Amino acid sequence: MVVNKEYRAAMQQRISLSDEDKARILANVQKAYEEDPEQNNVILFEKNHRISVRQMGVVVAACLVLAANIFLIRDQFQQGRPGVKSDMPVSPGAVSGASVVSWQEYKTIDDIEKNTDCRTYQLSNLSKDYQVEKVEVANEERHVRITYKNKKKKDTILFEYKEEESSRDIIDQFADENEIKTKKVDGSMVTMYGDKKCNGMTWEEEECTFGIRMSKVRSIKSAENLVSAKLENTVHSNQTDKDKSKEDTDSVITPKAPGWEEEDEDESMSRENERVVLASIMEQQGFNVVITEPATDIVYKNIDDFESFAFRYDAPSVIEGHRIIGYAGWDGSPENVIDEYESEDVLTVSEVEVTLYRKGKKNWLLTFTKKDIDITLLISEFSFDQYSDEEKEDIIKQLFSVIKVEKEKEETEPKTTEPPKDSAATKSSIDAEPEDEEEFDDDYLNSTTVTP
Repeated sequence: MVVNKEYRAAMQQRISLSDEDKARILANVQKAYEEDPEQNNVILFEKNHRISVRQMGVVVAACLVLAANIFLIRDQFQQGRPGVKSDMPVSPGAVSGASVVSWQEYKTIDDIEKNTDCRTYQLSNLSKDYQVEKVEVANEERHVRITYKNKKKKDTILFEYKEEESSRDIIDQFADENEIKTKKVDGSMVTMYGDKKCNGMTWEEEECTFGIRMSKVRSIKSAENLVSAKLENTVHSNQTDKDKSKEDTDSVITPKAPGWEEEDEDESMSRENERVVLASIMEQQGFNVVITEPATDIVYKNIDDFESFAFRYDAPSVIEGHRIIGYAGWDGSPENVIDEYESEDVLTVSEVEVTLYRKGKKNWLLTFTKKDIDITLLISEFSFDQYSDEEKEDIIKQLFSVIKVEKEKEETEPKTTEPPKDSAATKSSIDAEPEDEEEFDDDYLNSTTVTP
């Protein structure tokens, strides 16, 4: 029972009354005996079963004192438990052997470094739909809790850490959870909890204990991605812009995509608007790039002589949730798109040559050609550096799987005569390759998820 657990926990913490409470109880008992100093009314139950009104009053008073102090002990115990609130204030020293944790709430992650002595970590691989809802810091305990919330998906993620090895405050909250896997991720042994899919994780790193709890379950691969994306904030409040290198500055700046505003990227078009815009692009350009599942939050635009589109990849992967902006045209990409990017690598994926460009540490650009249409993709807040060529190919295949090129059908003159059934011309037409065959499989949806 819950009561028994709380009682045992209270006994283990050796909760005792303050000196003030002890004095009050002793005073009440002493007062009761002072009213009958000669003890003339001692009750002998074997001879007399009657209790006088005076005696009953003494007993009731003693019971009331005892009950009041029991409630006081209970409320003091609950004040020390995380997540349990009590309207009764606890004075310092009222609970012996159990310290009361003092939590301070802040608005942003940057406030951790500005106002506390704690290290600053954050989850850097969440989509823009996840906003920081609350930051809580227990400075003396070096314990930080950051709550992220996605209002659209009604999903909440609690990320917390304490600068203490094997911290029971974090690990014990998963004591009743089912352990589904323990796996090494980025050099740390991560324990995952849940039922088939993951709803929580704990691990140790850099003399800290970390924990993540999710309101919606995720796949093992997707959960690993959260762990590997934990980054320490290395930009200190007393550091000036002159102290930062150009590369570090570039690494935290999301490049501006020509023709796009931030509010445009976060919107999603209705099916009716999609059809109208795509029809307009087909009429002007003679082709369409259509984004398919598992992509979400899709937006199309007509920018000069190019089609532009934005989407999020919405399947378990290292690129899950990332906002991707693309351009498609008969030749190259719009002006200024590739400016300041440097060529990094060239890969052949599904017989398509893909060139990778980079800007800083976490801004990447990919170019390739599909069905004679040049396509450019921008991926921000992501790095290909930690992956092998084979893993990079898997990531690019996942992007290929949602991109479909449709071209305007050319009108042909009707044939006036039909060749004989057994003629060489008939055989040649049967053996010929389709004129509009895909250069790679548009339905590629089963590539393995990349694990860092």
